[in-house]
Amino acid sequence: MKSVLILHFLLKERRWTGSEPESRIPGACRAGLVLSGDHRMDDFKGALTENYIMQALVTAGIQPYYWTLQQNAELDFVFQDRQGNIIPLEAKSAEHVRAKSLGMFMKRYDCPYAIRVSARNFGFENGIQSIPLYALFCLMK
Repeated sequence: MKSVLILHFLLKERRWTGSEPESRIPGACRAGLVLSGDHRMDDFKGALTENYIMQALVTAGIQPYYWTLQQNAELDFVFQDRQGNIIPLEAKSAEHVRAKSLGMFMKRYDCPYAIRVSARNFGFENGIQSIPLYALFCLMK
């Protein structure tokens, strides 16, 4: 929801069409700032990453859900795979991928596997399939 509000602000309130140079857009920033390790962009990068993943899931015909456990744990996305398994998906905008909620969900609901989409490379460890952000399309196959 946070990313939707940010995009709404940029596109509607600022009336940005994408044709103006960013120096003329109040509040705009260079792409390099978003992609760099600048900690001022951490919240925005997380929201942007979640929005990107949500769009990819919906476009692929996957119905994603959000899961929370009484403010103790939350997962960005939960969906059903082709075999009928409930699969948790954790979105991370960086390489730091610690996610206690993902492990909690897997243990509580006995999931066959989980998916983590992040800046890390492909991998599979402790029942968690890691998929890089750039390769999210691999999830849809």
